Amino acid sequence: MGHSAGGHLALLAAQQLSTLSLQHSQTVLKRTIGLAAITDIKAYAMGKNSCQTATKQFMNSTPTQNAEAYIKATPEARLSKTPITLLQGDADSIVPAAHAVLAGAQKKLIKNGGHFDWLHPRSISFDALLEVISEHDE
Repeated sequence: MGHSAGGHLALLAAQQLSTLSLQHSQTVLKRTIGLAAITDIKAYAMGKNSCQTATKQFMNSTPTQNAEAYIKATPEARLSKTPITLLQGDADSIVPAAHAVLAGAQKKLIKNGGHFDWLHPRSISFDALLEVISEHDE
């Protein structure tokens, strides 16, 4: 599980782990959860807020200058062996709700949910997160 850019990295890590042999590992991944996760790095880099505009610096190029790097940095649910759930607030001004779309992933959109609400124990978003975790806790 990860939040925002951490959600983006969690999705990429799950994808990468799916390509590795986990036969000798004690690790069992049940689900990957993205909280306001960036799911399309190219689209995110084209945005106008300060986090979005920093993407080009983080990627050391624009999507036009290095399309291949942006493709590699964009998660694909079909490449992950673990189920993916995306949790997104529709009032998030940092990672727009359009990022709650990833073919093959489940999504839960929280009405009036903001970017940092996932971290506040008294928010509806936090309750939704606990609900998703408890659904898959065995």
